Amino acid sequence: MAALPEVTEGLIAAVAVHAPQLVEAFALPRELLADWPIAGPGYADAYDDPGAPWHTAPAAPDREDAV
Repeated sequence: MAALPEVTEGLIAAVAVHAPQLVEAFALPRELLADWPIAGPGYADAYDDPGAPWHTAPAAPDREDAV
């Protein structure tokens, strides 16, 4: 469970770089996703910053009682 956030971020980054191709593949108008940051070409650069605040705090420890 501890690796889930990292795995999730990796999957998001892998899909984000292909967002324009996905939009074209599903024949969605560009205007539909124009306001979504993940649809832009700079998404990975904007949110994959190792010095960003969300990377500076240690991960929460696993809770044994978590479901």
